[in-house]
Amino acid sequence: MPSDRRHFIDIQIEDKAWKTISLEHPALFKNILEKVASSLDDNRQFQLNILLTSDEKMKELNIQFRGKDAPTNVLSFESGLLNEKLQPVYLGDIAFGYEIIGKEATEEKKSFENHFIHLIVHGILHLFGYDHIRDDQADIMENLEINILESLQIPNPYSL
Repeated sequence: MPSDRRHFIDIQIEDKAWKTISLEHPALFKNILEKVASSLDDNRQFQLNILLTSDEKMKELNIQFRGKDAPTNVLSFESGLLNEKLQPVYLGDIAFGYEIIGKEATEEKKSFENHFIHLIVHGILHLFGYDHIRDDQADIMENLEINILESLQIPNPYSL
């Protein structure tokens, strides 16, 4: 059953390469956010910011925030406001690197779209406080990802 919730997503496209793909960004992100929130039985309205950028920028962010001198596919920055009584709840920010996502999709023999959608789900789950540092955390997060992706008709990315 479709929800009548309104989620607020601000998307900044910093790298023109993102404009070459045929994904309807605002609708895509809102749909995925809705699927994640529904799977977590959370019926609040949410707000988040998305940065679609280059590997160069992702490397800068990864150095600045994680001390890792390499580009990464996705970075999530939780707002820390998940338990506040705000409406909408500001979840945080997510950044995606175009080139590395494309490279990974090719190497893993996945479509760019499916891999990107998986990373969107992954990034949003981080904003909800999920992590994969320990094996038990990883199992919980991966199972959520698999179920959410299945609801989006995306194959299990861990079985390919």
